[in-house]
Amino acid sequence: MDPLAQLTFGLAHLPEGAAVPGVLTMRRDDRSDWLDFSFSVQALARAYPDAGNALWDSGTGHAARNPQVRQVEDWLASLGRYIFTAVPFGLGLIGSESDLDGLDAFVQAEEIPDIRPVGYLWPEEHRVLYSPRTV
Repeated sequence: MDPLAQLTFGLAHLPEGAAVPGVLTMRRDDRSDWLDFSFSVQALARAYPDAGNALWDSGTGHAARNPQVRQVEDWLASLGRYIFTAVPFGLGLIGSESDLDGLDAFVQAEEIPDIRPVGYLWPEEHRVLYSPRTV
């Protein structure tokens, strides 16, 4: 069995100290290597009860304006930047799965759009630019 195709489970310690279960996968069915680190919405809602529906609200701008959602997404961006130092990648996306519908458009982007339902980790030379979601 391919070890990169297996799910890895663990606890992530978020910025305010809450430990939430996370799942890591590294290889997709088409055998391309992707890093997919995800949390359950229910676990995040327990860790940040004041965030309410903003944790999974896409397209309305509520999630982009919620400081707790922004804190988690900024933390994920820091994790992505750290990973880039060891394993450079071509694009990183931060957001909920529902926001990643139409993934091909994200992957084929030639520049970071002004209106973003997800955050972008955009490699440039030897660093990664982070552009948070705007909606």
